[in-house]
Amino acid sequence: MIADRPPCVVCGSVALRPLRLTLTYGGIRECSGCGSGLLEPRPSERDLAALHGSDDYFNHPYFLERRELTPMVRMACEAKLSRLERSVGSLRNKTIVDVGCDLGLLVAYATESRQMTSIGIDIFPRVVELGRAAGRDLRVGTLESVALSAASADMICGFDLIEHVDDPARFLREALRVLKPGGTLALETPNYDGLVYRIGRWLAALPGTSGLLRPLQERLWPPFHVQYFTRDSLTQLLKTAGFEVVQLEARELESAELAVSQPVLRLAVQSVFALSRAVGAMTLLTAIARKPAAAHI
Repeated sequence: MIADRPPCVVCGSVALRPLRLTLTYGGIRECSGCGSGLLEPRPSERDLAALHGSDDYFNHPYFLERRELTPMVRMACEAKLSRLERSVGSLRNKTIVDVGCDLGLLVAYATESRQMTSIGIDIFPRVVELGRAAGRDLRVGTLESVALSAASADMICGFDLIEHVDDPARFLREALRVLKPGGTLALETPNYDGLVYRIGRWLAALPGTSGLLRPLQERLWPPFHVQYFTRDSLTQLLKTAGFEVVQLEARELESAELAVSQPVLRLAVQSVFALSRAVGAMTLLTAIARKPAAAHI
């Protein structure tokens, strides 16, 4: 019965959610209300914390390649900050909070390159300890549990974050509280309408392919990603939380951002990304939102 179905964490709808693909740890169902993809059964907050604190998560190839300020990582950090500055102006001497910071490399680069007051937050104590040992101001927990002072930050960043968050609406309400009036929230998250994810859903529907494609599917839809947004559903969530949406666009991963080392697979992924650019269905959503200048939250 509809009354027994938990509300969509993005839009609150309890309408039927069709199953789009099956994974060993659940399935991706699509909200009929907002079009978001939701992992169900949904992990509890405790289960999510355990996933993010596991050795498998710590040793994921994406993170292993991004744990030192190498020239490649510096370029990636500069690209992120430069993209933000094109929309919101100079970040020099501002206060930035990076949520889901891992070892805090963006925190370190923001301080070094723009003399920002930089704070990192991560749910995983192990990475926070390593980042603190390198002299970075990192805190263990979530944005909500760390409870920074109200109106204390010029910018909050959540790169590859909101798809992991147990309650995205609660996270956005806390971000609104912590930001100064006129402050900026920057998010980047997978695009459920992107070509890569459309192909993933199409492949899952092919008969007799589940075993063969399972490693690829579970790389694309990992157990710690609990929701996937469309452009419209992310816009709706931000506005409902009280933000003004400054910019929301799709972009494609650059070659340096790929955590794929096998030459043949890397070439295949790059070919799909080239096609996604051509058809305008790129893999990431980048959102820049502003706390209203008159807000008293």
